[in-house]
Amino acid sequence: MHAVFLLGPCERPLSFGPNRIPSIVCFQIQDNLRKGFTEDGSMEHPEPGYKEASLSIWIRREVRVLSTCLSIYLSELDYQAALDTVHQLAITCASSPGVLRGLASIMGRIYLQVGSFVPYYSVMP
Repeated sequence: MHAVFLLGPCERPLSFGPNRIPSIVCFQIQDNLRKGFTEDGSMEHPEPGYKEASLSIWIRREVRVLSTCLSIYLSELDYQAALDTVHQLAITCASSPGVLRGLASIMGRIYLQVGSFVPYYSVMP
């Protein structure tokens, strides 16, 4: 995990889209935990408390990394990458209505900066 982040969590390798590397690592770790293994996939059936706590920690880490990438993309005026990151955050935080409202607000601000209102209204109910 640290080796991936030392490369820079928001770098865009040619073979991957924006945010792909940290998302892949976080997804693999979360997938291992959901399947009953530890983070690295080595131990079967960790204690339920360990599994829940670790999964929660890794979801929060993924959200922090994506939020940092979002800030970087907005500072670089890379609006498409910012929108992709907002969509990825919406998927990760789908169970939290308050967070989704905040993400909808961020998405609206991005579309305002771009000068395009049509996509914003097509996304909002």
